[in-house]
Amino acid sequence: MSSTSNKCSAVCALGKKSCNTQARIHEVSYVWTINNFEFHEAEGSFLHSPEFSADSNDQIKWVLLLKPNGDLISDTKDTISFYVEFSLNSAAEKVYAKHNSFVWDSQHKKISISKGVVHEYLRKDKFRSWGRRAFLKKDDNFRNNLLINGQLTIICDIYFSTVLDAISNTSHECKTALPYSNAPDDDLLENLGQLLEHRDLADVVLSVGGQDYPAHKTILAARSPVFAAMFKHDTMKENVQNRIEIEDMNVEVIGDFLKYIYTGKYENLRNKAQDLLAASDKYQLNGLKMVCAEELYRTLSVENAAKILALADMHCVEELKSEVINFIVSESTEVFETESWKKKLGSNFPLVNEVCLALAQRLNKSQKKTD
Repeated sequence: MSSTSNKCSAVCALGKKSCNTQARIHEVSYVWTINNFEFHEAEGSFLHSPEFSADSNDQIKWVLLLKPNGDLISDTKDTISFYVEFSLNSAAEKVYAKHNSFVWDSQHKKISISKGVVHEYLRKDKFRSWGRRAFLKKDDNFRNNLLINGQLTIICDIYFSTVLDAISNTSHECKTALPYSNAPDDDLLENLGQLLEHRDLADVVLSVGGQDYPAHKTILAARSPVFAAMFKHDTMKENVQNRIEIEDMNVEVIGDFLKYIYTGKYENLRNKAQDLLAASDKYQLNGLKMVCAEELYRTLSVENAAKILALADMHCVEELKSEVINFIVSESTEVFETESWKKKLGSNFPLVNEVCLALAQRLNKSQKKTD
Protein backbone atom coordinates (compact mmCIF):
# COMPACT_ATOMS: atom_id res chain seq x y z
CA MET A 1 0.00 0.00 0.00
CA SER A 2 1.28 3.45 -0.81
CA SER A 3 0.25 6.88 0.29
CA THR A 4 1.23 10.50 -0.24
CA SER A 5 1.55 13.41 2.13
CA ASN A 6 0.54 17.03 1.64
CA LYS A 7 2.63 18.16 4.55
CA CYS A 8 5.30 20.73 3.81
CA SER A 9 8.89 19.75 4.51
CA ALA A 10 11.02 21.15 7.31
CA VAL A 11 12.70 23.46 4.79
CA CYS A 12 9.32 24.97 3.88
CA ALA A 13 8.62 25.69 7.53
CA LEU A 14 11.75 27.80 7.63
CA GLY A 15 10.50 30.15 4.94
CA LYS A 16 10.29 28.29 1.62
CA LYS A 17 13.73 29.53 0.57
CA SER A 18 16.84 27.43 0.47
CA CYS A 19 20.36 27.52 -0.88
CA ASN A 20 22.32 24.64 -2.32
CA THR A 21 26.03 25.43 -2.49
CA GLN A 22 28.00 23.02 -4.62
CA ALA A 23 31.41 22.86 -6.23
CA ARG A 24 31.54 21.62 -9.80
CA ILE A 25 34.86 19.86 -10.14
CA HIS A 26 36.79 19.98 -13.40
CA GLU A 27 39.59 17.55 -14.17
CA VAL A 28 42.60 17.67 -16.44
CA SER A 29 45.43 15.17 -16.74
CA TYR A 30 48.67 16.29 -18.39
CA VAL A 31 51.68 14.19 -19.39
CA TRP A 32 54.97 16.08 -19.61
CA THR A 33 57.94 14.28 -21.14
CA ILE A 34 61.36 15.89 -20.75
CA ASN A 35 64.03 14.48 -23.04
CA ASN A 36 67.78 14.73 -22.46
CA PHE A 37 67.21 15.66 -18.83
CA GLU A 38 70.91 16.10 -18.04
CA PHE A 39 71.10 19.06 -20.44
CA HIS A 40 68.56 20.88 -18.29
CA GLU A 41 70.57 20.52 -15.08
CA ALA A 42 72.70 23.59 -15.61
CA GLU A 43 72.93 25.88 -12.58
CA GLY A 44 69.88 28.10 -12.17
CA SER A 45 67.91 26.47 -14.98
CA PHE A 46 64.17 25.85 -14.89
CA LEU A 47 61.56 24.52 -17.31
CA HIS A 48 57.97 25.52 -18.08
CA SER A 49 55.58 23.15 -19.83
CA PRO A 50 53.36 24.42 -22.64
CA GLU A 51 50.13 25.98 -21.41
CA PHE A 52 47.21 23.54 -21.21
CA SER A 53 43.56 23.35 -20.14
CA ALA A 54 40.85 20.75 -19.58
CA ASP A 55 39.56 21.13 -23.15
CA SER A 56 39.92 23.46 -26.12
CA ASN A 57 37.15 25.79 -24.92
CA ASP A 58 38.25 25.92 -21.30
CA GLN A 59 39.33 29.38 -20.14
CA ILE A 60 41.15 28.01 -17.09
CA LYS A 61 44.74 27.38 -18.11
CA TRP A 62 47.68 25.76 -16.35
CA VAL A 63 51.46 25.57 -16.66
CA LEU A 64 53.86 23.14 -14.99
CA LEU A 65 57.17 24.40 -13.58
CA LEU A 66 60.18 22.16 -13.00
CA LYS A 67 63.43 23.23 -11.35
CA PRO A 68 66.02 20.47 -12.03
CA ASN A 69 68.30 21.71 -9.23
CA GLY A 70 65.69 22.64 -6.64
CA ASP A 71 64.56 26.02 -5.36
CA LEU A 72 67.52 26.80 -3.16
CA ILE A 73 71.23 26.75 -3.82
CA SER A 74 71.53 24.08 -1.11
CA ASP A 75 69.31 21.79 -3.21
CA THR A 76 71.55 21.83 -6.29
CA LYS A 77 73.11 18.40 -5.90
CA ASP A 78 70.13 16.17 -5.30
CA THR A 79 66.70 17.82 -5.46
CA ILE A 80 64.10 18.49 -8.15
CA SER A 81 61.32 21.01 -7.41
CA PHE A 82 57.93 20.84 -9.14
CA TYR A 83 54.99 23.28 -9.14
CA VAL A 84 51.62 23.76 -10.80
CA GLU A 85 51.00 27.35 -11.90
CA PHE A 86 47.66 29.04 -12.54
CA SER A 87 48.26 30.73 -15.91
CA LEU A 88 48.08 34.49 -16.26
CA ASN A 89 46.11 33.84 -19.44
CA SER A 90 43.20 32.31 -17.50
CA ALA A 91 39.88 34.12 -17.55
CA ALA A 92 39.10 33.59 -13.83
CA GLU A 93 40.86 35.55 -11.10
CA LYS A 94 40.76 32.71 -8.61
CA VAL A 95 40.32 28.93 -8.53
CA TYR A 96 40.46 26.24 -5.89
CA ALA A 97 42.53 23.28 -6.97
CA LYS A 98 44.62 20.32 -5.94
CA HIS A 99 46.97 18.16 -7.97
CA ASN A 100 48.34 14.64 -7.76
CA SER A 101 51.69 13.95 -9.41
CA PHE A 102 53.24 10.77 -10.77
CA VAL A 103 56.24 9.64 -12.82
CA TRP A 104 56.79 6.68 -15.14
CA ASP A 105 59.39 4.16 -14.02
CA SER A 106 61.53 1.78 -16.07
CA GLN A 107 58.81 -0.90 -15.82
CA HIS A 108 56.27 1.49 -17.40
CA LYS A 109 54.42 1.79 -14.12
CA LYS A 110 52.81 4.98 -12.84
CA ILE A 111 54.53 5.83 -9.55
CA SER A 112 52.76 8.24 -7.18
CA ILE A 113 55.09 11.01 -6.00
CA SER A 114 52.79 13.49 -4.28
CA LYS A 115 49.12 13.92 -3.44
CA GLY A 116 48.07 17.50 -2.88
CA VAL A 117 45.45 19.25 -0.80
CA VAL A 118 43.12 21.96 -2.04
CA HIS A 119 44.78 25.37 -2.36
CA GLU A 120 43.54 28.77 -3.45
CA TYR A 121 45.21 29.86 -6.69
CA LEU A 122 45.14 33.61 -7.39
CA ARG A 123 45.96 34.67 -10.95
CA LYS A 124 47.79 37.89 -10.06
CA ASP A 125 49.16 37.08 -6.62
CA LYS A 126 51.93 35.11 -4.87
CA PHE A 127 49.57 32.14 -4.55
CA ARG A 128 49.63 31.53 -8.30
CA SER A 129 51.61 28.29 -7.91
CA TRP A 130 51.72 25.39 -5.46
CA GLY A 131 53.86 22.28 -5.40
CA ARG A 132 56.83 20.66 -3.71
CA ARG A 133 60.35 21.96 -3.30
CA ALA A 134 61.62 18.43 -2.63
CA PHE A 135 59.58 16.72 -5.37
CA LEU A 136 62.23 14.15 -6.35
CA LYS A 137 65.63 13.21 -5.02
CA LYS A 138 68.26 12.71 -7.70
CA ASP A 139 69.55 9.52 -6.10
CA ASP A 140 70.45 6.13 -7.61
CA ASN A 141 66.78 5.14 -7.85
CA PHE A 142 66.04 8.28 -9.84
CA ARG A 143 68.97 7.78 -12.24
CA ASN A 144 68.40 4.05 -12.69
CA ASN A 145 64.64 3.67 -12.45
CA LEU A 146 62.88 6.98 -13.20
CA LEU A 147 65.20 8.56 -15.74
CA ILE A 148 64.65 6.28 -18.71
CA ASN A 149 67.23 6.74 -21.46
CA GLY A 150 67.71 10.27 -20.24
CA GLN A 151 63.97 10.93 -20.34
CA LEU A 152 61.77 11.99 -17.40
CA THR A 153 57.98 11.67 -17.72
CA ILE A 154 55.69 13.44 -15.23
CA ILE A 155 51.93 12.93 -15.08
CA CYS A 156 49.94 15.63 -13.30
CA ASP A 157 46.23 15.25 -12.50
CA ILE A 158 44.58 18.57 -11.58
CA TYR A 159 41.15 18.88 -9.98
CA PHE A 160 39.76 22.40 -9.77
CA SER A 161 36.70 24.58 -9.26
CA THR A 162 36.25 28.27 -9.92
CA VAL A 163 34.54 30.64 -7.51
CA LEU A 164 31.45 30.80 -9.74
CA ASP A 165 31.33 27.00 -9.99
CA ALA A 166 31.24 26.78 -6.22
CA ILE A 167 28.07 28.84 -5.78
CA SER A 168 24.69 27.65 -6.93
CA ASN A 169 21.66 29.23 -5.23
CA THR A 170 18.11 28.07 -5.88
CA SER A 171 14.71 29.05 -4.51
CA HIS A 172 12.98 26.21 -2.74
CA GLU A 173 9.84 24.79 -4.32
CA CYS A 174 7.44 22.88 -2.10
CA LYS A 175 6.75 19.42 -3.51
CA THR A 176 4.73 16.51 -2.22
CA ALA A 177 7.20 13.96 -0.89
CA LEU A 178 6.96 10.22 -0.74
CA PRO A 179 6.72 9.00 2.85
CA TYR A 180 9.44 6.41 2.34
CA SER A 181 12.15 8.27 0.49
CA ASN A 182 15.72 6.99 0.29
CA ALA A 183 17.30 10.37 0.92
CA PRO A 184 20.98 10.05 1.86
CA ASP A 185 21.93 10.67 5.46
CA ASP A 186 24.03 13.84 5.42
CA ASP A 187 24.08 14.20 9.21
CA LEU A 188 27.23 12.13 9.70
CA LEU A 189 29.52 14.98 10.77
CA GLU A 190 26.86 16.43 13.05
CA ASN A 191 26.32 13.01 14.63
CA LEU A 192 30.03 12.52 15.21
CA GLY A 193 30.24 15.99 16.72
CA GLN A 194 27.45 15.09 19.13
CA LEU A 195 29.23 11.86 19.97
CA LEU A 196 32.26 13.89 20.99
CA GLU A 197 30.22 16.45 22.88
CA HIS A 198 28.18 13.96 24.90
CA ARG A 199 30.98 11.35 25.30
CA ASP A 200 28.59 8.49 24.55
CA LEU A 201 30.33 5.09 24.66
CA ALA A 202 33.73 6.71 25.26
CA ASP A 203 36.41 4.09 25.94
CA VAL A 204 39.59 6.14 26.34
CA VAL A 205 40.59 9.35 28.10
CA LEU A 206 43.00 12.01 26.84
CA SER A 207 44.57 13.81 29.79
CA VAL A 208 45.78 17.34 28.99
CA GLY A 209 46.83 19.95 31.53
CA GLY A 210 45.25 18.03 34.41
CA GLN A 211 41.90 17.74 32.66
CA ASP A 212 40.32 14.61 31.18
CA TYR A 213 38.73 14.45 27.73
CA PRO A 214 36.80 11.20 27.01
CA ALA A 215 37.09 9.93 23.44
CA HIS A 216 36.66 6.82 21.29
CA LYS A 217 39.53 4.55 20.29
CA THR A 218 38.00 3.58 16.96
CA ILE A 219 37.62 7.15 15.78
CA LEU A 220 41.06 8.23 17.01
CA ALA A 221 42.67 5.23 15.33
CA ALA A 222 40.82 5.76 12.06
CA ARG A 223 42.02 9.37 11.84
CA SER A 224 45.56 9.11 13.18
CA PRO A 225 48.22 6.44 12.46
CA VAL A 226 49.84 7.34 15.78
CA PHE A 227 46.71 6.58 17.79
CA ALA A 228 46.16 3.46 15.67
CA ALA A 229 49.61 2.17 16.68
CA MET A 230 48.83 2.80 20.35
CA PHE A 231 45.63 0.75 20.26
CA LYS A 232 46.85 -2.04 18.00
CA HIS A 233 49.02 -3.76 20.59
CA ASP A 234 47.75 -5.13 23.89
CA THR A 235 51.06 -4.37 25.59
CA MET A 236 50.91 -0.61 24.98
CA LYS A 237 50.34 1.28 28.22
CA GLU A 238 47.77 3.58 26.65
CA ASN A 239 45.75 0.61 25.41
CA VAL A 240 45.89 -1.24 28.74
CA GLN A 241 45.04 1.78 30.90
CA ASN A 242 42.64 3.37 28.39
CA ARG A 243 44.34 6.65 29.17
CA ILE A 244 46.70 8.84 27.14
CA GLU A 245 48.79 11.43 28.94
CA ILE A 246 49.57 14.30 26.56
CA GLU A 247 52.11 16.64 28.08
CA ASP A 248 52.97 18.75 25.01
CA MET A 249 49.48 20.09 24.31
CA ASN A 250 47.54 22.77 26.19
CA VAL A 251 43.89 22.91 27.13
CA GLU A 252 43.28 25.83 24.75
CA VAL A 253 43.74 23.63 21.68
CA ILE A 254 42.69 20.11 22.73
CA GLY A 255 39.05 20.93 21.95
CA ASP A 256 39.90 22.12 18.44
CA PHE A 257 42.18 19.11 17.96
CA LEU A 258 39.42 16.64 18.84
CA LYS A 259 36.82 18.55 16.85
CA TYR A 260 38.94 18.20 13.72
CA ILE A 261 39.45 14.48 14.36
CA TYR A 262 35.73 13.85 14.75
CA THR A 263 34.27 16.24 12.17
CA GLY A 264 37.09 17.50 9.94
CA LYS A 265 36.05 21.04 10.89
CA TYR A 266 38.10 23.86 12.37
CA GLU A 267 37.60 27.51 13.27
CA ASN A 268 39.42 30.50 14.74
CA LEU A 269 42.88 29.24 13.83
CA ARG A 270 44.63 32.59 14.03
CA ASN A 271 45.74 32.24 17.65
CA LYS A 272 46.03 28.44 17.65
CA ALA A 273 47.73 27.60 14.37
CA GLN A 274 51.17 27.19 15.93
CA ASP A 275 50.03 24.74 18.63
CA LEU A 276 47.72 22.84 16.29
CA LEU A 277 50.52 22.54 13.74
CA ALA A 278 52.66 20.81 16.36
CA ALA A 279 49.80 18.52 17.38
CA SER A 280 48.86 17.63 13.80
CA ASP A 281 52.50 16.86 12.99
CA LYS A 282 52.89 14.61 16.03
CA TYR A 283 49.68 12.66 15.34
CA GLN A 284 50.03 12.75 11.52
CA LEU A 285 46.84 14.67 10.75
CA ASN A 286 48.10 15.92 7.40
CA GLY A 287 44.96 17.83 6.46
CA LEU A 288 45.01 19.89 9.65
CA LYS A 289 48.77 20.33 9.29
CA MET A 290 48.40 21.98 5.88
CA VAL A 291 45.52 24.16 7.07
CA CYS A 292 47.65 25.43 9.97
CA ALA A 293 50.60 26.01 7.64
CA GLU A 294 48.43 28.10 5.32
CA GLU A 295 47.12 30.12 8.27
CA LEU A 296 50.67 30.81 9.42
CA TYR A 297 51.60 31.91 5.91
CA ARG A 298 48.65 34.33 5.84
CA THR A 299 49.98 35.97 9.03
CA LEU A 300 53.59 36.14 7.79
CA SER A 301 55.32 39.44 8.52
CA VAL A 302 58.77 40.87 9.11
CA GLU A 303 58.33 40.47 12.87
CA ASN A 304 57.28 36.81 12.89
CA ALA A 305 59.13 35.48 9.82
CA ALA A 306 61.92 33.88 11.87
CA LYS A 307 59.44 32.21 14.21
CA ILE A 308 57.36 30.78 11.36
CA LEU A 309 60.50 29.59 9.55
CA ALA A 310 61.62 27.73 12.68
CA LEU A 311 58.18 26.11 12.98
CA ALA A 312 58.10 25.08 9.33
CA ASP A 313 61.55 23.53 9.66
CA MET A 314 60.76 21.76 12.93
CA HIS A 315 57.53 20.21 11.60
CA CYS A 316 58.83 19.47 8.09
CA VAL A 317 56.39 21.68 6.15
CA GLU A 318 58.58 22.14 3.09
CA GLU A 319 56.12 24.29 1.12
CA LEU A 320 55.78 26.79 3.99
CA LYS A 321 59.51 26.75 4.67
CA SER A 322 60.32 27.57 1.04
CA GLU A 323 57.81 30.45 0.94
CA VAL A 324 59.09 31.93 4.21
CA ILE A 325 62.72 31.76 3.04
CA ASN A 326 61.72 33.59 -0.14
CA PHE A 327 59.99 36.24 1.98
CA ILE A 328 63.00 36.64 4.29
CA VAL A 329 65.33 36.99 1.31
CA SER A 330 63.14 39.76 -0.12
CA GLU A 331 62.86 41.53 3.26
CA SER A 332 66.26 40.55 4.67
CA THR A 333 67.35 43.97 5.94
CA GLU A 334 64.28 44.35 8.15
CA VAL A 335 64.01 40.70 9.21
CA PHE A 336 67.64 40.42 10.33
CA GLU A 337 67.09 43.35 12.73
CA THR A 338 64.15 41.77 14.58
CA GLU A 339 64.47 40.24 18.03
CA SER A 340 62.68 37.18 16.73
CA TRP A 341 65.47 36.53 14.21
CA LYS A 342 68.16 36.90 16.86
CA LYS A 343 66.40 34.73 19.43
CA LYS A 344 64.77 32.07 17.27
CA LEU A 345 67.49 31.45 14.73
CA GLY A 346 70.63 32.79 16.33
CA SER A 347 71.93 29.30 17.18
CA ASN A 348 70.21 27.33 14.41
CA PHE A 349 73.17 27.37 12.05
CA PRO A 350 71.82 24.94 9.41
CA LEU A 351 68.64 26.98 8.98
CA VAL A 352 70.50 30.30 8.98
CA ASN A 353 72.82 28.82 6.39
CA GLU A 354 69.86 27.94 4.13
CA VAL A 355 68.61 31.51 4.31
CA CYS A 356 72.06 32.93 3.62
CA LEU A 357 72.54 30.63 0.64
CA ALA A 358 69.17 31.64 -0.76
CA LEU A 359 70.07 35.30 -0.25
CA ALA A 360 73.41 34.79 -1.97
CA GLN A 361 71.66 33.13 -4.88
CA ARG A 362 69.25 36.08 -5.18
CA LEU A 363 72.14 38.56 -5.10
CA ASN A 364 74.06 36.55 -7.66
CA LYS A 365 71.12 36.55 -10.07
CA SER A 366 70.63 40.28 -9.52
CA GLN A 367 74.30 40.88 -10.25
CA LYS A 368 74.12 38.89 -13.48
CA LYS A 369 71.18 40.96 -14.66
CA THR A 370 73.12 44.15 -13.92
CA ASP A 371 76.14 42.91 -15.87
